[in-house]
Order: sequence, then structure tokens, then C-alpha cells
Amino acid sequence: MKYVLFIVLCFPMMMHAESIGNWIMYIGNNPISEKYSLWNEIQYRDRRVFGDFAQLIVRTGLNYSLSNESQVLLGYAYIFADPAESSYHEHRLFQQGIHRHVISSLGIQHRVRLEERFVEEKDMSVRFRYFLGATYPLNMHAMNTGAIYASGFNEIFVNMAGTAFDRDRIYGAIGYQWSPYIRTELGYMSQMTSQTTQNQLQIAIFTNNTWF
Repeated sequence: MKYVLFIVLCFPMMMHAESIGNWIMYIGNNPISEKYSLWNEIQYRDRRVFGDFAQLIVRTGLNYSLSNESQVLLGYAYIFADPAESSYHEHRLFQQGIHRHVISSLGIQHRVRLEERFVEEKDMSVRFRYFLGATYPLNMHAMNTGAIYASGFNEIFVNMAGTAFDRDRIYGAIGYQWSPYIRTELGYMSQMTSQTTQNQLQIAIFTNNTWF
């Protein structure tokens, strides 16, 4: 209960931050065999918490488990963006590797991703991303059913041509593990580019269900 109270007390402060947007996300990794799984992701983004559509992202891919801790993935993403100046479509191929490990009760995730971006009316570009994330259960020793947990990450984006620095994201959240197959998070992220800083309230659902 005290963690719920913490979120309620912090929520008004987040609402008064400058330039705060809203991201609603579903991320699913659904096993189809012992080694393979399907990655499915949908992100709906607004410039403000209550409205002003900015972007829709749909990702999918085939994931292969090298071990219990490491996976590699080949994927595709479709993006429809509606910035202030004009809307555009983007098709994106990406390759990524993930490695997870646990130190005491702290779960750590490393992710590297390479993206080939095909933006409407622009030349193809390549971008590298590195993600370092962590989860920590607050009311028990592991991420079991019923765990209330803290989550955070930092992700940096680097262009492979032109200006190297693209953006950096810093995120913190409180989450709940509903079952071995589903968890949810309420978080707050700051995204910094060379020109702007955008703050985001995030609501995320994560699933890991066997379909077949």
C-alpha cells in the first residue's frame, strides 16, 4: 500500500512538468518452441498526457534463445509519426541481442540494437542503441507473482553517419507482477536530444505467454 501511495503523491508533480507526453505500450514475447519466440510490440504516443497524437509504433520479430540468459532477434517495425511540421511513415529493420543476469535480487538487462531506417522521402540511415535496465522487487526477494518492484533504464541512441548523438532516455517506474506471464508498470521518462528535452508518463504491459 505504501508504494501505491508513493505513486499517487508523485503523480501531481509529474503533471506539472513542462512538455509532458503520454506513452501507452504493450510488449509481448510469446514462445512458440523451446528456442524460438515471437516478439510483438505496440506503442501509442501523445505529446500531452491527455491527447495530441504524436506517434504509433508497431514492432514484430523472431527471437532465438542462445541460453536462458541471452537471446538474439531479427525484427521489423512500422512507424507513423505526426510531428508539428508534417506526418510521415517509416519502415525499420532491426537486429538486437539481449543478455540478462541477476545480482542478489537485482535483475539487470543489457540490450544492443542496430536499426536500418527507411523514412519517407529520406535516405536510408543506420542507428545503434544501447539499453541498460534493472528491476528490483520491493516486497519479496525475487520477481514472483505478487511482487511490487522498482524498474529503471538508460538508453542511448547513436547515428552511424552525420551527427553521432541522437538521443538519450532515462526512465524510472513502479511495477506489479500479476503472474509469471504478465506484469505492468507506471513510469516516468525524460528523453533528451541535442535540441529538446521531452518528459513522458508511461503505462506499460508486458506479457510472456505460450500461444501454441
